[in-house]
Amino acid sequence: MTPDVFEELCGYLCKNGITNLKIMGGEPTVHKEFLQIIDIAKKFFPRIAIFTNALNENIQKVVLREHDSIIYNFNFASVFTESTFVLQQPGYRSLEVQVRATTDEKKLFQKLLAILELGKGRLTTSFTLDCTSNILQSKSILSQKLQFLTECFRNHNLFYDFDHTLPLCFLYKAGINVGKNDGLCHFKDCGLIDASLNLRFCNQYPDKLICLKQNGHFIPWSIVKNRLLLKFFQNQIAVLSKACKNCIFYGSKCNGGCWMGKDLMSENDVYEFSGFPVTTK
Repeated sequence: MTPDVFEELCGYLCKNGITNLKIMGGEPTVHKEFLQIIDIAKKFFPRIAIFTNALNENIQKVVLREHDSIIYNFNFASVFTESTFVLQQPGYRSLEVQVRATTDEKKLFQKLLAILELGKGRLTTSFTLDCTSNILQSKSILSQKLQFLTECFRNHNLFYDFDHTLPLCFLYKAGINVGKNDGLCHFKDCGLIDASLNLRFCNQYPDKLICLKQNGHFIPWSIVKNRLLLKFFQNQIAVLSKACKNCIFYGSKCNGGCWMGKDLMSENDVYEFSGFPVTTK
């Protein structure tokens, strides 16, 4: 995306009430006009977030404001140095850490401690699970790993949160302290735009919904909301059909979060691997 197109897009989003922008990729810092892109974004939005693997020095040249943030992909932690975290700049810094069934949680925690030390108290940690896997079938082992990690964080007075909502059938009797997590995927949180101005629902559901610009003009914002709402309802129909129609908590406390709309979990998974209370009425 060229800076001119990006600026036009930012104006369109800002005009329609968008106040927070998250810039991601791929890897945004490899864009040849990355710093110009960030400066344009700051003109339109009071808060911007940059998701990065920090694979080059461009991230160290960015100028941030008090409410801006950088989110670092922990998968690339081997290349991180103290300068990676731009500690001389204001704003928030976070590590996104994916926990899998194959993760060695003890080694992971020691590695996290070393990286957090480089961050000089400025780094927080967001845990996430692999959204391409059936987390219920790995519930027991994932729960143990998350219990170990969250307990270690509490013992060291370190802050953590969870990047995604988790379905209640996964959390039920899992013994994980996730804070406030109601298992609800919120329509207001969706909306992803690619470099060709195609609208997508989110990273978990990347299919193209509509191109935002047609015949040289941006489409009405109401149509954008309609396309996102349609995809949201389609996901929820899939959730109810496959797994959640007998769950007594569906709708009020949980709608599957970021996980259930995919062809990963079934009704049998919900009951067999979670022990979740259901009703057949």
